Amino acid sequence: MKYLLILILTLGSLASQAQQLHTTFPEDFNRWKFEGENFNTVFHDGFDRWTYDRLTIQTVFMNDWNNWKIGSDVRLKTAFTNSFNHWKIEGLGQSVSVQTTFHGNYTQWNITGDVEGSFRCVFINDWERWEFDLSFDEVSKEIRAALLFIAIHTSIKKH
Repeated sequence: MKYLLILILTLGSLASQAQQLHTTFPEDFNRWKFEGENFNTVFHDGFDRWTYDRLTIQTVFMNDWNNWKIGSDVRLKTAFTNSFNHWKIEGLGQSVSVQTTFHGNYTQWNITGDVEGSFRCVFINDWERWEFDLSFDEVSKEIRAALLFIAIHTSIKKH
C-alpha cells in the first residue's frame, strides 16, 4: 500500500510538472520560472516592468496595471478598467480573451479566441504555482508571455 501511494504521487507530480509556472523562491513574486525560462522584474519590487526570454513586458502608462505592452507587437489589457478578471490579448494577427471561470474566483481561468485552453492554481489560493492546459507549441512567444503574465499579475494582486 505504501509503495502504491508513492508511485501515484510520483506519477502525479511528473504529469503536473509538464507546464507549470512557479515562483523561483518561496514568497518572492519578482522571479518566476516556466519550462526552464525565467520571468523576472527588471527592478526588485518594481512590478511595472518585466523580462521574459529577451522580451520586455511593461505598462503602457506609468502605474497603470490595466494596459501592458509585450515585446513590440502585442498588447495585453483588461476588458474593463480595474476589473482584473477579464483580459484581452491582441497582436501578431491574433485575438485572445482570458477570463476567470467563475466570477470572483481568481484560481481558475479560461482562454478563448485564437488560442484555447485554461490555467489554474495548482493548490487553491497558493499563488506561487500555476498549471497551464494548452499547447504552447502553437503560440507565439509574445502571446505565451501575456498568458503567463496574467497568472503572475493575479498572484501579485491576490498575495
